[in-house]
Amino acid sequence: MKVFRRVLVPVDGSEGSERALARAIAIAADQHAEIHFVHVIEHTTKSSEWDEARYAMHMAGDSLLDHAVGLACGQGLLGSTAVLVIHERQRSIAQQILLEAAVVGADLIVCGAHGKNLRTNLPLGSVADELACRCQVSLMLEHSLPRHRCDVAA
Repeated sequence: MKVFRRVLVPVDGSEGSERALARAIAIAADQHAEIHFVHVIEHTTKSSEWDEARYAMHMAGDSLLDHAVGLACGQGLLGSTAVLVIHERQRSIAQQILLEAAVVGADLIVCGAHGKNLRTNLPLGSVADELACRCQVSLMLEHSLPRHRCDVAA
């Protein structure tokens, strides 16, 4: 029985993102699902600096997406990519990811989570925290925080 048909993976090059990428590829291969990759570019520079910064951000984003597609193709998966630009904070990064999930019809988002959200003090980070609050499809978070083994006394 197939559970997931379309998987969306936001990539940003962080350790959590790389873990999410590996997990999503494994899930998509197991489920024979489509896999889609997205990299969100946040527009925070002034207009005069935007052209040069945009070029550098697009090059970095393209490199991340090429890496993701290469890994997916290595597992026999065909990937579709997109570089998304946020203009002047009209949407948050999480909202842009959710919009792309709706566009591709994703039924699973696999996302890296790193850092701590200052608002909740949870080990998610602001994008993962917002995704967890707003996501209408299945969401899997891969943490970049070290995992600790808890020994329980018998």
